[in-house]
Amino acid sequence: MMDENIMNNSTYLGLALFLVLNALDGFLTIRMVSDGLKEANPFMKLVHQKLGLHFGTVLIKLLLSVGAIYFVVVEHAGWRFLSLLIIPYALLLVWNLVQMNRIRRKQQ
Repeated sequence: MMDENIMNNSTYLGLALFLVLNALDGFLTIRMVSDGLKEANPFMKLVHQKLGLHFGTVLIKLLLSVGAIYFVVVEHAGWRFLSLLIIPYALLLVWNLVQMNRIRRKQQ
């Protein structure tokens, strides 16, 4: 019973981490595209064209969040599922921060 609670707590912690990374990615996407950078993701480019930068980004981020919550809470997806979300998002955020830093250096 104790091990099960620890597993559930760590799974929910992983879900919370993904939700934070997802929100940060949305914020950075809006910020970088608003500053004149081009969206590299073809799907998100299409979403931005059809729905606008702010609404499209927020909508996709909400859908991803709801989907992740559903799979963890209802389908009892664990760390294997969450690692498929967390690792790419963490790498993407590092990449975006590096790109933002390069652009700021060029502007100075």
